[in-house]
Amino acid sequence: MDNKPGANGNLSAEMVLKAPADGHTLWIGTQSMMTINPAAFATLRWKPSDFTPIIKSVEAPLVLVTHPSVAANDFAGLAKRIQPTRPHTPLSALERRPTFSVSSSTSGWMLPWSMFLTKARLHR
Repeated sequence: MDNKPGANGNLSAEMVLKAPADGHTLWIGTQSMMTINPAAFATLRWKPSDFTPIIKSVEAPLVLVTHPSVAANDFAGLAKRIQPTRPHTPLSALERRPTFSVSSSTSGWMLPWSMFLTKARLHR
């Protein structure tokens, strides 16, 4: 195993692409690497069609969680809790603006967060 982190999997994809096409070098990629990277990276040196899918090994649902002390039991409650108290207040000026953490800025985690902000009407 040769761990090649970086650029949301692009470095490892390039390594595998440069390896001899003898079936001895495999790449375990994610959906975001194959679907988001081509749109997120202007200078991508590979395309999804450069690879042949062998198996779908896992399906991982995304979940939205918060600290147990937050008084929100569903999406509507959370959206209401983080709404600006003054209309048209830029989120950057709010004392309690929503923040989040993801494993990579070009990963599949960014899309659900953006969808959350849109649905909660927090995009400004």
